[in-house]
Amino acid sequence: MKEKPERTETYIPGLGLVQQAGGSADDIRRMSNLLSLLLLCYPLLVRLFRMPLTYLAYLLGFSVRINPLTGLVIQTASVRTAVSALTEVVSLGILMLLVLGLYYRPISQGRIFRRPQKGVLPLAFPMLLASGTMAVICAFLLSRMMGSVGLVVYLNQEPIYGFSPEVAASLAAGLLLALFQELLFRGVILTALRQFGDTFAVLISAVLFAVWCSGVVEAVYGFLFGVCAAYFVIRSGSVYTAMLGRAGLLILLELFRLIRGLLNPREAQLALIGGGLLLALLALAAYLRFIRLDPCAFRLAPAEGALSTRARLGAFCGSVCFLLFLLGLLYRTVATVQVIG
Repeated sequence: MKEKPERTETYIPGLGLVQQAGGSADDIRRMSNLLSLLLLCYPLLVRLFRMPLTYLAYLLGFSVRINPLTGLVIQTASVRTAVSALTEVVSLGILMLLVLGLYYRPISQGRIFRRPQKGVLPLAFPMLLASGTMAVICAFLLSRMMGSVGLVVYLNQEPIYGFSPEVAASLAAGLLLALFQELLFRGVILTALRQFGDTFAVLISAVLFAVWCSGVVEAVYGFLFGVCAAYFVIRSGSVYTAMLGRAGLLILLELFRLIRGLLNPREAQLALIGGGLLLALLALAAYLRFIRLDPCAFRLAPAEGALSTRARLGAFCGSVCFLLFLLGLLYRTVATVQVIG
């Protein structure tokens, strides 16, 4: 009988990253099937809870009207946004409970709700903002490239012309969903994956988040930001790092949309370029200081005697449920792309 490799821990100097390794390819494929299957259930959970929560809003006296004969629901934009956000939060909460139940031991040992390690958050925050902004730019460029060949992908990048109640409700709902998403992917899922190695956990948590997004363009943003966020969650020892970075990124993107709506096109373009350059300089300064504090940063080599990172990635991405999960991304992409010309 083949013995499983022992789990090892290597402490990297500097800011205190812990490199973990252990488990076999069969263990990785088993986890891939379970996690992918749970994430595949997310759209079903959203559909299951949408109508009950809509009726609950109606019973509580919100601006919801329901035709008893046809079942047609009429509601204001703010109520629709709130109900939709609450539905997704409930669905995400159920997924988190299921993952916690399946992998309680490695997640409980991770202690993701502790205070971030001293000195990491001030350096990680500008780098997360810059990586997220760069990811959005890459996704936008990809959508333009797809548009040049006759494939139109609609992105929510329209300018905002004022801070109305609808805008405030949309921002609040977006922040709430983003925090729950970070808690799921950079919290429980990342911590559960760390038993097979930190490099593997960073890449797979980003891949799962990318495939979970609603299209190829959004998947580019999800993967690029997911890699940076997962790395700094491990480096800081706290999921609060990713949650603060994601919240700051959403607020920054909404601010950019507001600038586009309030200023004329030339002034808005200059303001966005200036803000982007300032953000890039802050991120570069934080990166240089980060490297000086920890010369071994971003060197996540696997421990000796363990499976290589490539073998672990192949075992995870080759499972049946993961391939079905990937087909789900392709299906959602086809549903959001319009062919023109």
